[in-house]
Parts: sequence; structure tokens; C-alpha cells
Amino acid sequence: MAMKEATIAFKNMEDAYAMAKEIMALLSASGSVTNVEEDPRVIEAAAYAKKLHSVALFKLKVSKRASEEAERAFELMQGLHRFT
Repeated sequence: MAMKEATIAFKNMEDAYAMAKEIMALLSASGSVTNVEEDPRVIEAAAYAKKLHSVALFKLKVSKRASEEAERAFELMQGLHRFT
């Protein structure tokens, strides 16, 4: 379950970065903005994508830790079964 959440979080992050790039492209194509990277819409979209990136990395770490704990529990159970 933790890995599924991490996968979804990474997908959301990728979508957010794609949206930020799309906003930059539209502003560049319109020619109405001289410095696209300093446009508030681009800054906001990039900040949101970075936030989702942090969330995705956190969920990946949680998933990794859950996997490690499950592995240790499995090894412990295997060890207990040897004595029965």
C-alpha cells in the first residue's frame, strides 16, 4: 500500500512539472511576458511541483521502511518456524 501511494505521488509530481512547463511554453509563445521564469504563474506552478516532489520522496522513504520492516518480520517468522 505504501508503494502504491508513492507511485501515485510521483505521478502527481510529474503532472505538476508538466503543467509548469506548459505554462512556461504558453507564456513564451504569447510574447506578452519578457522573463517567463519570473512570472508569478510559473513560480507558483514550479513551487507546487517542488512541494509534490518532497511529498513523493517522503512517501518513497515510508514505503522503503515498510518493506524493510516486513522483510525483518518475515525473517523472524521463518526463524521461529525452525524451532517448531
